Amino acid sequence: MFLYELWPLTAGELAAYFGGSRPDKPLVATLLDELDHVHELLDPAQSGMVGSAAGAAQAAVQHVLAWGGLPPLLQYPESERLAWLDAYQATYLERDLADLARLRDLARLRDLETFSRCPA
Repeated sequence: MFLYELWPLTAGELAAYFGGSRPDKPLVATLLDELDHVHELLDPAQSGMVGSAAGAAQAAVQHVLAWGGLPPLLQYPESERLAWLDAYQATYLERDLADLARLRDLARLRDLETFSRCPA
């Protein structure tokens, strides 16, 4: 079985959902390419965003601060997001507890294997 690790969306990625546009390049890559201009790049007054682009960026940041960056939350109205997060947490707990129970069973299996290797 292969598991994908789901990373949260960034405010830049969420801006497109709120009517803005995605950045051409990730912020970290831009900062690394332009080390001499880091302060200007991080200064919101220098971003050049006005109007709907600024509103979309602000909405994206507010969403990340309120709800985090989990992609599935975008499909739910705000009134249902807390219930989704509760169910998500319960699913994780149930799965983790089941995994821990299996690990305990594996420990017994290892004990049995060790015992079976002992000379008679």
